Amino acid sequence: MSLQTNITNSEEFLQNILNAIPISIIVIDRDYNIVAMNGHAKASHSRSNDSPAPNKCYHFSHHQNTPCESDDHICPHKKVLETHEIVKVQHIHFDEHNNQQTVEITAIPILDKLNEVEYVIEIANDISKQVSVEAALQSVFIGTSTGVGTDFFKSLVANLASELNVKYALVGELTDLRKIQTHAVWTGNGFTDNFTYDLENTPCQNVIETSICSYPEDIQILFPKDELLSEMNAVGYIGAPLTDSDGHTNGILAVLDTKPLKNEKLSKKLLSVFAARAGAELGRKISEKKQLDLEMKLNHAQKMDSIGTLAGGIAHDFNNILSAIIGYSELSLPNVTEGTLLHSNIAKILDAGNRAKDLVQQILTFSRQSSPQVLTVNVKTIAVEVLKFIKATLPSYIEIQANYYGDPIVKADPSQIHQVIMNLCTNAGYAMADQGGVF
Repeated sequence: MSLQTNITNSEEFLQNILNAIPISIIVIDRDYNIVAMNGHAKASHSRSNDSPAPNKCYHFSHHQNTPCESDDHICPHKKVLETHEIVKVQHIHFDEHNNQQTVEITAIPILDKLNEVEYVIEIANDISKQVSVEAALQSVFIGTSTGVGTDFFKSLVANLASELNVKYALVGELTDLRKIQTHAVWTGNGFTDNFTYDLENTPCQNVIETSICSYPEDIQILFPKDELLSEMNAVGYIGAPLTDSDGHTNGILAVLDTKPLKNEKLSKKLLSVFAARAGAELGRKISEKKQLDLEMKLNHAQKMDSIGTLAGGIAHDFNNILSAIIGYSELSLPNVTEGTLLHSNIAKILDAGNRAKDLVQQILTFSRQSSPQVLTVNVKTIAVEVLKFIKATLPSYIEIQANYYGDPIVKADPSQIHQVIMNLCTNAGYAMADQGGVF
């Protein structure tokens, strides 16, 4: 095998190695002329057949006629010529469609015998997606950094929708009834009122039961029973579960659009990152609400305790008055001829006094100063007694019709049974006060 053949084979071998590397590699001389490039560099800046091949690096990567150089946009080739050292910079290139690319360039000098830079190898790694994710994360983070609670959730969904270029974004709380109660909903032009929806037969159900779920298109075909998707005219959907500090799922963060989702990876990345923040904030809000509920219950209990103490004091004073009324009635009744109107009136006073005494007993029970008296009671007997008493308080155009079925026997406090029936009859009398009738 000839020397020339060996050289040719070595060059082909070297070129094959360079072409196999999945990042752009370009060799440039001192005058910015491109002397070699690998296959990835050619493919990322391919041109039509009638377009002349670029001979200068700035023709190739910037589509301009002069070297790229500014205070905030350092030319790595020029920097290597000046320093004779390896240079690493973040740079802006443009593809064949003039779309901007963010690249990370490592420029390596090749020195001649005089230790001067003869060539520069530029290795360009496209980091546009990484930069896009970082920028989106920073934008959403800044937009939500000052808010808490509802303000945070509103900022989150609005910024997510803006960064991902989608119409809808929502954050919701998982309730005990397998429903989602939204805390913030963005609808493209602003926020809408919060609402509750069932998880069954929705993509959110899969998110809650598994993990982050992505359906870039055809979401309505995949979940035909989800009426909300139809109302939104949704096509694409991505959702992430929210978890509290204990790792329990407590809600959902989701974005939807009326067109297929283009940047699925970016969407999943953003939702994954901010689902953790939203889950912690939702957990804090839920704990805060529980604490508030407990405080309200405690305040109510304290108020009821105060009312009970006050009622108990009043009941004792009232009991002293009743003792005189009942005592004098009992003393007077034997001295009055039975069957007379006076005898009947005193008997009614005595009955009313005893009922008032039972009422005082209920007040004392409420104030925890006495225990209810549980006895075997005939409900019919108490009902007959109540109806006799209530008739005297009702106008003539209201009639009571009593129908008794047997003699129901229960174990209860007689005064409480009496009070229940009395309240029912009194309420019925109030309801019929204008029209009259029968009850």
